[in-house]
Amino acid sequence: MTDHPDLLHDGEPAEAGTIARFFEREFVPYLYDTASDRVREALMGTMRLHVLPVAGGLSVAGATRADVQAVCKAQSDGESSTACRNALHALFEYAMHKGVRRNNPASIARIDRMDRATRPRCLYLPTFRQIETLIDLASAKRAQPAAALSIALGYGCGLTLKAMKSLRCEGLDLVRLRITLGEGGCLPVVPSIAARLAKIAPQGCEYVLSGSGGAPYDTASVRHALDKFCLSEKLPPVDFDAMRESFASALLNEGATSHQAALYLGVEPKVVRAMAERGDKRAMEAAIGVTPLR
Repeated sequence: MTDHPDLLHDGEPAEAGTIARFFEREFVPYLYDTASDRVREALMGTMRLHVLPVAGGLSVAGATRADVQAVCKAQSDGESSTACRNALHALFEYAMHKGVRRNNPASIARIDRMDRATRPRCLYLPTFRQIETLIDLASAKRAQPAAALSIALGYGCGLTLKAMKSLRCEGLDLVRLRITLGEGGCLPVVPSIAARLAKIAPQGCEYVLSGSGGAPYDTASVRHALDKFCLSEKLPPVDFDAMRESFASALLNEGATSHQAALYLGVEPKVVRAMAERGDKRAMEAAIGVTPLR
């Protein structure tokens, strides 16, 4: 696979369109090429990589928990967990090596060294160094002084205060983190990260709620946790329903499958699937009012 000349031009920022074409033509095919047939079939049905212009910057969204669950289902057909894990790691590892400017070999060595020391314990999350390189890949720091980079992160995120301060020192003036609240350890972990981010990012944080990969969230619990968090951090209250509606629209606009939308919205997949088959996007958006499974 050859280097993309526009993306890796020494020190020059790449245009958003160029980066989008790069992801479409090289990044995703590379991921599929590294996977076995069964894993690739699972990925082909669910993986969606979106590189979208947002507020003068780029939104980079990689593997979600739903993507990983689909990959892991391949294990039932005899696929090893190692193969599934390697297929997902390949997505971020490829971005790391392709995204570093070719005139800075020291950066490649530094990132390789850090990555080995901080290999993700969860098989579906990138390390901070990989996220940092995706930011560099998008040229947000160079293209727009006040660029907004929205990173979709899921359950168990380990983004630290030190990491966010590092981004600020690197010249990224605004980091808008799209936070995903789900089941289990997500509720106590992610709000604490959000509290730190709110003190660093001038524009605060953008909160997004989602289900946690097939185990839809308990709406009442999430509402309570979110209200408590906003109160403790002296943040304005969040309109829970409006937030879900906004996220539902974003999912549809970004081309989410009905299965992905169902997982994120906390409704039965068959409900969203029926709407998608009818082409009824308005009804699909209205699905946010359906009582989550419990």
